[in-house]
Amino acid sequence: MVYKNISRRQFLKMLPFSVIPLSSGLGIYATKGEPRWLEVNRLKIKIEKLLCQFVGFRIVQLSDIHFDTSAGPKYIEKCLQKASQLAPDIIVLTGDYVTKDSWAIIEFAQQMRELAQKFQIYAVLGNHDHMQDVHFIIHHLRSANVQVMINESREILLGNSKIYLLGADDSLCGNFNLGMTMRNIPKEATKIMITHNPDEIQQISEHGIDFVMVGHTHGGQIYLPFIGPLMNPPIYGRKYLSGMFKIGRTQMYVNRGIGTYILPIRFCARPEISVFELSL
Repeated sequence: MVYKNISRRQFLKMLPFSVIPLSSGLGIYATKGEPRWLEVNRLKIKIEKLLCQFVGFRIVQLSDIHFDTSAGPKYIEKCLQKASQLAPDIIVLTGDYVTKDSWAIIEFAQQMRELAQKFQIYAVLGNHDHMQDVHFIIHHLRSANVQVMINESREILLGNSKIYLLGADDSLCGNFNLGMTMRNIPKEATKIMITHNPDEIQQISEHGIDFVMVGHTHGGQIYLPFIGPLMNPPIYGRKYLSGMFKIGRTQMYVNRGIGTYILPIRFCARPEISVFELSL
C-alpha cells in the first residue's frame, strides 16, 4: 500500500488498524519469544595478579532461575544443557532458585544433580530463597552436590596454585557479612566473589575483591526505550542494571538471569548465561 498521497485525516483513521497488530505482535514476542530467547555472553576478565595456571580458566554463571514462575522445566533443562556445552571449569549460581514455592527446589535440584556429576557447582542464596523455606532449599541443593556458600570461601586449586571463590549471603533478606566471608584469605590472593545483588558493591570494592558476579536485577526484565526498566528492585537498580562495571579496582558483572518474576514477560532484557575467561 502507498501512503505518500493520503491526507492527515485519512492517516489518523488508519492508525488504530496499524497499532493493534503491532501491539499484538509485541505482546506475543514479550510473552512467548524473548523469555525463552537465551543469550550467551562471553567476556574476558583481566586480573593483573592472576597466576599463570589460571589463565583461560572458565566460569559459567547462571542466575535468577525462578523455577516455579519461569517458562517451565524444559526451558530450564535447555539452559542447563547450554551451560554444560560451554565446557566450564566451574559453574556458579547467584540466587533466586524459586519465587514462591519452596517445593519447586526438588525438581530443580534433580536437574542440577546431573550437571554436578560433570562440574563443580558453587551457589549463593537470593532474596526469594530467604523468603521461602531457606533451610529446605539449602538441603536439596546440597543433596544435589551443589556447594551452597553462606558468607564463606572455597579454594580453587590448579596444581600448586589457587584462587579464592567467595560466596556472600544476600544483603536484602539474608545476612550479608563481608568480614566473615573474607576471613583467613591472604591479602595478595586473587579473590572472586559471588553474591546475589549489586547493592553492596561499594563495600566490596574497598576490600580488594578482583571480580564479582551478581544477578537480581533481571536487566529490568521489561525495558522500554526512552523510559527505561520497569522492574529495577535493588538500590542501584538503574546504575547497575546489567553488564560489566568497574568500581575502583573491582570488576562486577550483573547477569540478567534466565527466569522471570511477577509477570512471565521479558522485553529488551533477554535471559542470559554468562561465560567468563580469566586472563592477565
